[in-house]
Amino acid sequence: MKYNKQAENLIISNSLVNEERLSQKNFYEVLSAHDQTNVEELGWLDAPNNTKIINEIEAFIAEQDISKFSKIIFLGIGGATITAEILSSMISPSSHRQYEIIDSIDNDELSEISEKIIIQNTLFVVMSKSGNTIEVLCQLHFFWEHFPSGGNYIAITESKSKLYDYAIKNQFLKIFQCPKNIGGRFASLSYLGIVPALLMNIDIKEIMLSAIKAKKSYSNSFEDAAPALLGKYIANSIKKDFNNIIIIVPEDLLFFAKWIEQMIAESLGKNNIGITPVICLDFHSAEKFQKKSIVINYLKSIPKTFNCPILSMSLESTLDIGQHIYTWQMAIAYSGQLLNINAFDQPDVEKVKIHPGSITAVSTKQNEYTLNLKFIQNVKETGSCLHLLSFGKKSKQYQSRLTKQKTILESLLQIPVNIYYAPRYLHSVGQLHKGGKTGDHFIFIDNIKINNTNVPNNNFSFSDISFAQLNNDSNFLKKISKKVAITNIESLQQTIEQYTKSI
Repeated sequence: MKYNKQAENLIISNSLVNEERLSQKNFYEVLSAHDQTNVEELGWLDAPNNTKIINEIEAFIAEQDISKFSKIIFLGIGGATITAEILSSMISPSSHRQYEIIDSIDNDELSEISEKIIIQNTLFVVMSKSGNTIEVLCQLHFFWEHFPSGGNYIAITESKSKLYDYAIKNQFLKIFQCPKNIGGRFASLSYLGIVPALLMNIDIKEIMLSAIKAKKSYSNSFEDAAPALLGKYIANSIKKDFNNIIIIVPEDLLFFAKWIEQMIAESLGKNNIGITPVICLDFHSAEKFQKKSIVINYLKSIPKTFNCPILSMSLESTLDIGQHIYTWQMAIAYSGQLLNINAFDQPDVEKVKIHPGSITAVSTKQNEYTLNLKFIQNVKETGSCLHLLSFGKKSKQYQSRLTKQKTILESLLQIPVNIYYAPRYLHSVGQLHKGGKTGDHFIFIDNIKINNTNVPNNNFSFSDISFAQLNNDSNFLKKISKKVAITNIESLQQTIEQYTKSI
């Protein structure tokens, strides 16, 4: 870990009110003893020692001859699937088998996937820590309607959840029970990370070994260890009102950066404090956002033209990702301690979750598109960042169009413009948007294609879920006085063109 003088000044700053009463050398003991209501979320502290879990999963794979499946489909949303995405993007999975990670609730996309499935060769892995997430349950109901064969399904969830009960009732091949004392975003070194890794024939033992080494090192001497420095760097930047934390990564670490984004936003974005993560894949895109920003850099070097706090971290080997996951978990927990907030809950995410009984069928477009030139002008005058919140289908062509508009907006406004896709973002950075401190401007983009076919076992469709989520989230942000506009991709492009001509 390396840092420039500006970053060092943040790390050694005395602005943190809790630092005096924390014994850094005994941080493990302090964390475990602090606020007994949080102790149930501290199982991740010992997760690197999960060799018993590895042995259990390996035995299951051998006994059930999982090698007979030529395709494995992982179903989940947000933190449930992010570790599988991290590993599969960094480390080439076994080549004799196909893997697909699905976090979509678009009916057309799911139907397209379904048409290519040969059930005899396919294993579904249904992943939901709570086991009650509506999107994951609906994904499951969709595929079960087409392929009702318990011997082709695995569940990873808590006991006595809706997913757990469904798996028991329908005789799933296996249920891996998530421990209740590990929250979803802190579960990368438990079942939600280890099961996908072993199913993809990734060397999880080496990954866990790197985490074990980190745990031993940090518990023996925490004061000058990486999590202490990183935790203070982030906490002090929040206390000193920095707007953004720019995370610069190579492309193969994109999903790791998205995991870091969730860890920062959902853990520390509450009590009306926080900092906005901004992911960049190169220096050029990051350089123009230096004002009121700090940098986390995972590239080899950084240009001298950067004039802001910079903390650089290096991944010597892809199998060292376990060490980095554990380092970030410790750092975020420590930042929470220093800021006197609970880093393990997500109260404002829970406030806008939809429930099956509250979803109504949508037969025509109900949203009033409200984006106009004045909104963009206001972002330019007062905004520190802009959030684009996309709902509905996210084909490669659509994502390319939206990314192009983001690039144009960043050039025009000279502030970061973040793209988030629902429903995933609702389970991650949505906490920062509603309970923390971030930019006040939100543009909801309706790319929802109405589908009148109900999700099996329910009286609503996938598009009904998307509309309910869009309306819930936009209404909540309006209530807390955020500046909200609703549009579609065509109107967004037209408004940007109008603004370009007006300046």
